[in-house]
Amino acid sequence: MLYTCAHTPEGIGYEMLNALSPWRKAPLPVLFQHGLGANRSAWAPWWGRILGSRSVVGIDLRGHGSSGDADIEAFTVERIGADIIDVLDRLDIERVHYVGESFGGTMGLYLAAMHPDRIATVTACSTPYKGAWINNASHWKPILDSGNMEEWSRQITAGRFLDTYSDTEFLAWLHAAQVTVRPQTVWRIVEVLLQADLEPVLGRIKCPVLNIMGNSPFVDPRNPQNLSSHVPQVENIKIPGTRHGIIMSHWKECSSASFDFMDRWENTMAAG
Repeated sequence: MLYTCAHTPEGIGYEMLNALSPWRKAPLPVLFQHGLGANRSAWAPWWGRILGSRSVVGIDLRGHGSSGDADIEAFTVERIGADIIDVLDRLDIERVHYVGESFGGTMGLYLAAMHPDRIATVTACSTPYKGAWINNASHWKPILDSGNMEEWSRQITAGRFLDTYSDTEFLAWLHAAQVTVRPQTVWRIVEVLLQADLEPVLGRIKCPVLNIMGNSPFVDPRNPQNLSSHVPQVENIKIPGTRHGIIMSHWKECSSASFDFMDRWENTMAAG
């Protein structure tokens, strides 16, 4: 197995795992980008399922996980896009299948529009593309100003999962990750999301997009419903009985759909 774990000069932590047989032609790797409050280890169940067939790259978002010390004042859609491209360049990876959750999915759409040569497909889970269509986030401001990350973690977790979700070990891990994010980091990201509007550039996206939706209290349904009006090749999957955290609560369904989608489109591209 080949393994890389490093930081960019900007302080962005990332890792790459490659367990493929070196004598076989390698398919395109998969890049995973998490959203607000988590870190790249949230994708571990997905990685366990795909490591035998593709290499994986995981990046910690600025202010999260091993990127916790990176400059959060530089947090913009454009800067995060540059962070991701920088990691790919450092790993000498020309093109990837991109999988993102929430803000991570927003970044996948942005990169597919602005760097189409680097993105083969996008899987976007619980993803907004227009900040005006984001709900139930503005009221976090006084909680974050008070520094009460325990309460913020409780509220965002309630938005991620139904009360019936019962993986207590994972919930404890997620809570520990969320409370270590600085409150100013959380609010900076919320501000960027609320101000974002990718609609003017969505028409540039030529690659296939898989849009996986739950019943998120944060992502207004107009985001997924209108995506196909702007992007020519969109496939929509709705997972009922869920909330925002579908990549975690329903990782088996989401990962199966995503990996099948990648294989199908990679075979189509190879066939010309």
